[in-house]
Amino acid sequence: MKYTQLSLRAIVLGALGLICATALSGQNTWFDIGLNYAYGPTFQLNQNIGDDRSFEHQFTMGSSYGAKIGVNFGQFSGLHVVYNLAEGNQDYELIDELGIDRTLNYSWNTHDVMLLYRYSGYGAYVEIGPKYSIIRDVSQTISGAEVDWTSGFTDYTSAVVGFGSYIAGSDVVSLNLGIRVAYSLTDMVSEEGRALSLPETTLVAGYSQEASTNPFSAMLNVELSYAFGRIAKASCQERNKLILFR
Repeated sequence: MKYTQLSLRAIVLGALGLICATALSGQNTWFDIGLNYAYGPTFQLNQNIGDDRSFEHQFTMGSSYGAKIGVNFGQFSGLHVVYNLAEGNQDYELIDELGIDRTLNYSWNTHDVMLLYRYSGYGAYVEIGPKYSIIRDVSQTISGAEVDWTSGFTDYTSAVVGFGSYIAGSDVVSLNLGIRVAYSLTDMVSEEGRALSLPETTLVAGYSQEASTNPFSAMLNVELSYAFGRIAKASCQERNKLILFR
């Protein structure tokens, strides 16, 4: 828990420091805040499971929602800090060692913090950046029997790529619609989880080598943004200051 708190604090302070340093360096800088909701398929990618004919991945959906604050440099570029509460799901159909068909489900909830660089132009945008996901809870359900496996999983870091367009609004308020894809670069299963063969479970024969479990998602993202102010000077002699939009 202490490591998680330090990692989250470092991400937030680093992001805010970068935003403040960049914003204060020029006048053509404006700020926005926003709310977002995303829904789409989520997966747990594990090579052992992918190669095992005992498992069959099912198409499962997840969601996330939260808020963001952004600093934008001129007309095209911006940095955005996004905080979301997210839910991921993965269903498997499997045949256990006794030849019995079973349904296995994992559901995980996270606090997600993203730092995204966004480039906008001609009514569209692309974005890229890292995401740090803090595990809140994980449940495993086998043929209807649910088990809390939060201790078997750990925080993970993902790469995020997104694209979309501005579908409605004005210079101050805008509604954006896009796709945001995230792939975990680190294993979401903890040491305790690997010792217990998660996420494979003990219903199938163990594998000779361990394989990383990496969450993947591709969600439709809706974002409502409000531009609330910009850095400017009222006269040549004054220092830069924040001027609110009206």
